Amino acid sequence: MRISAKLACCLFFALPASAHWMVAAERPTMKVTRDPRPDILAHPLYDSYTEYRRRYNRPRFVSGWVASKIAPSSQEAMVWRENYAAGRYDRKHMPPMFKRYYAPKPWEVLLTGPRADFAEPPQALPPSAAPEPIEAADQTPGASRTGQ
Repeated sequence: MRISAKLACCLFFALPASAHWMVAAERPTMKVTRDPRPDILAHPLYDSYTEYRRRYNRPRFVSGWVASKIAPSSQEAMVWRENYAAGRYDRKHMPPMFKRYYAPKPWEVLLTGPRADFAEPPQALPPSAAPEPIEAADQTPGASRTGQ
């Protein structure tokens, strides 16, 4: 009886480790792959969708309004206020607006030049003020550090 119990216990633990038929089935995909996390949706389904913000270069009306109430100094709130004042939310599918700046760059307008160098160059000390070298106590020729 004990032998059959030991044999059953060994088979119980050894069988799952060697059984290839117990591998979980792969999730259904449109492509045949062995990837443990394959793409279930085809790329044309979700890549063809373009976000409103990216398409029209402005936040949606409701999210911009909420941002202007919660954080009026945020970038989204300021852009929403600018587009709202320009009437870009009055009708559907108003074209996107991209700002263009034609002003020259600040470094092209301000003729400041390189930074001024106010540091004085180091001057050489006169020979009388030069510090004298520190001499070692034992400078006999042939003497080594180990004392031999």
